[in-house]
Amino acid sequence: MPTETFKILGSTESVVESVGNMTQGLGFPLRPVETYAPLNVLTVEAIRAFSIVDQEPTGLGVALQVTLGAPQTTETWDLDAAGALTCLVDDEYTLSIKLQLGRRGSSGGLAQIYARMLVDGVQDTPSVHVILDSPDFEIPLVFFGNRHFQVGEVLTIEVIRDLDGANEGGLVAGNPDVPGWNDSPSVGILLERVTVVTAAVP
Repeated sequence: MPTETFKILGSTESVVESVGNMTQGLGFPLRPVETYAPLNVLTVEAIRAFSIVDQEPTGLGVALQVTLGAPQTTETWDLDAAGALTCLVDDEYTLSIKLQLGRRGSSGGLAQIYARMLVDGVQDTPSVHVILDSPDFEIPLVFFGNRHFQVGEVLTIEVIRDLDGANEGGLVAGNPDVPGWNDSPSVGILLERVTVVTAAVP
């Protein structure tokens, strides 16, 4: 039988009102019930970065740390020229990474290309993987998820050509000749800060 106080619209926020004693059902004792303020979960852009140049490893089994364009610093993240993102504010973040993996004008054979995300130099998620059996072929891949980052943690991305494959391929950008169209990044990242706000109570 439960011993905890049960709640209406359960929350860890401050109590709005006590509504007296209630029972959870036949056979359960009366227990105090309290209502809580409704919560809004908001996401606010923390940092956005991308690269519009091709990025290819130098050989089989040689990992390449991915760069993310020009260095920048926001209130919550710092990006350096090597593509390392350092967390400045401890919080929950939503993470989106888009990679354009491909090969161009290369010789035959199967190219196997992997990408991964690291935190403080340690792989933090499963790798993503493509097999490309012909030149001039590209596949977009996406990492997406939520994570709690602590101050000082460093986020990086790596790509590698697997030993069991052709020495071809990497991250490829698209640079349209059509006037007025922006480039297509070889890699892009968006970090959004997750904020929980208690709604105003009349």
